[in-house]
Amino acid sequence: MPQTRKFGLYLPGGVEDAIAAIKGGLKITACQVYLSGPMRYLPASRYMEDKVAEAIVAFQQETGVEIVVHAPYVISIVTGPEKSAECIKRHLAICDKCAINNLVVHSGSWAGELDPVETWVKFLNEQVKIQDFATTICLENMAYGNGRAMSGEQLNKVCEQVRWPLGDTTMPAVGVCLDTVHAWVGSADLSKLDKKNIQVIHLNQTKDGLGSGHDRHSENHLNEGVIQAVSLGAMLLLAPDATIISEFDNPDRKEQEKEIDLVQNLLDQVKATGITPAEAAAINASGA
Repeated sequence: MPQTRKFGLYLPGGVEDAIAAIKGGLKITACQVYLSGPMRYLPASRYMEDKVAEAIVAFQQETGVEIVVHAPYVISIVTGPEKSAECIKRHLAICDKCAINNLVVHSGSWAGELDPVETWVKFLNEQVKIQDFATTICLENMAYGNGRAMSGEQLNKVCEQVRWPLGDTTMPAVGVCLDTVHAWVGSADLSKLDKKNIQVIHLNQTKDGLGSGHDRHSENHLNEGVIQAVSLGAMLLLAPDATIISEFDNPDRKEQEKEIDLVQNLLDQVKATGITPAEAAAINASGA
């Protein structure tokens, strides 16, 4: 059954390698990439070159494939705000030039008396100094326990309090990337997360238990873990227009194609069940 929503995989190696894989027959309508690597602050400078950027824009326009960029893991707006601000600014500039809609950024671990909402809002407004880019910063929910991960309500507040200065773009300044494993193993209350803020869903599987706090998922196919299909499907239904990315990390083409089929099958099941977003929220709240 054909699907209208975009879905695909994390693809290693940068944008050019991802484009080559898709042109080589990988049947996906979205992909996620890094612009340098998960542990490097600054993106590769070649993406600001007109020729490279124009090729990325043309590929998306011609194929309809959406490219999602994931920011490096090393960003920390508390311990390294200056470097993190420069990292995000450079990533935003490239995303804007390359017509990339969503930049996923980890929302971080919070301990002590720091208010994550106040800290993120101040950081984005004063240090990143957001311009009117046509790119949304998608803060990803995290897997931390003991109250260290941002709640759905806190993520909503950041989305509400950071706006494009001119307000002349249809893209929100800040949205949310909902990671299914982080939602499963983490202890943060996501029940009040506004579904309209969810721009990207990381559709991942894990072998760790509910609320365990263990963030391990990249080696598991969707059908090789403890999160039942009904729960994964319910999370997809919370944001029916969000772009879906499986972060299954295996460069073998056959394994990638297997994962794509599993995502497609889950989407077909979700469409066939016909459960409402309210019913989906109840399933998620129950940890089914």
